[in-house]
Formats: sequence, structure tokens, C-alpha cells
Amino acid sequence: MRHIIFIALVFLSCASFGQNRVDDYRKMIDSAIIMQTISMENFEDKGGIYLIDQNDQPYIFLSNKDQSKFKPISVYAKNNRKLLKNGVNAWKVIPALANNKLVIHIVDFTITYKKRNYNFANGGGAKVVFEYSCKNDRWELTESKWSGI
Repeated sequence: MRHIIFIALVFLSCASFGQNRVDDYRKMIDSAIIMQTISMENFEDKGGIYLIDQNDQPYIFLSNKDQSKFKPISVYAKNNRKLLKNGVNAWKVIPALANNKLVIHIVDFTITYKKRNYNFANGGGAKVVFEYSCKNDRWELTESKWSGI
């Protein structure tokens, strides 16, 4: 009986402390995207902006209210070729973690599909840097810069 109780307690402690429900990595990426929409004056005039990740797959937000501003798209899917013939505005989100810094590049693209070729026209982008502070034991925003052509 002792062994069963001991095993049950070990299992419960592992289950309760083993998973952290807060995903700081995704929250920082989402906040970087939201910061760029706030800093752009003509964001609403651009119509629908599609979000893609570094693998050209749709980027999905953690919260649904932020997702309403953007549209997901799979760039190389055959059913999206008709949409891409007219050209769409897309942001490519490229996060890179190095040492204690998370650098998030948001690249502004216009994607078109003509004559069996995909064309990516770069229109600038943003660089957002978060740095982990051991003193405060949390991630802090250190730089946010939008540059364009």
C-alpha cells in the first residue's frame, strides 16, 4: 500500500510541476507582431495581411482576438494559387534564439504566383529584440525597429 501511495504522489508531483502552461516564446512572438501593427499608421488600409512562419506555413496566434487582424495562408498549397495570382501582402515571422536574446524578424512581403513561379517582393520589415534578465528573472524588450524601402 505504501508503494502505491508513493508512486501516486510521484506521478502527481511530476504531472503538476512538469508542464508550464505559459509559453513565453510564443507570447513574445505574438507581442512583437502586435507591436508592429500598432506602430504602422496605414495597417488598416493594407487590407488583409497574411502571416507565415519561417517554413512558409500559416502562423497561428495563441489568442483568437489577435488572430482576427490577420489571415492564415499556406503559400505553396495548390488551392491558394488563384489568390496569389493577384498578389497578397504577407508578413514572414522569423524568430532566432541566441544565448540570452530572442531576435524576431518580421519581413514584409508581397507574394505573387505567375507562370508557375512564386515571387517574393520584400518591402522592408521589423526587428524586435527581447533579452532575458537574470536579475529580474524575465524577458525584457530591448529593441524594436521598423525599416522599409
